[in-house]
Amino acid sequence: MAEDKTKPETDTMGVTRILEVKGKIVENIEVTVTSNYHGIAINFSDKTAMVFNIEPCIAMFPYFGDWATGDCKVIQEWEPVKTVIYRP
Repeated sequence: MAEDKTKPETDTMGVTRILEVKGKIVENIEVTVTSNYHGIAINFSDKTAMVFNIEPCIAMFPYFGDWATGDCKVIQEWEPVKTVIYRP
């Protein structure tokens, strides 16, 4: 079976390598932070670009703990609360 070139290569440590940009010459890098968009664009001299759209998010891991001894004894934990990202 042929290797799928449309998906980035991810190793067992969670590092993703995007091999399609190897050898390209970087023209410039743009970082955009506005109230409704966060992104990084790496623009190449051949007029292509590698763009990273970034979704800011929050993740909370709530618990109730007893610190009377100086070390936390977890009494109760709840499910994590995470930002919901909508993608149309």
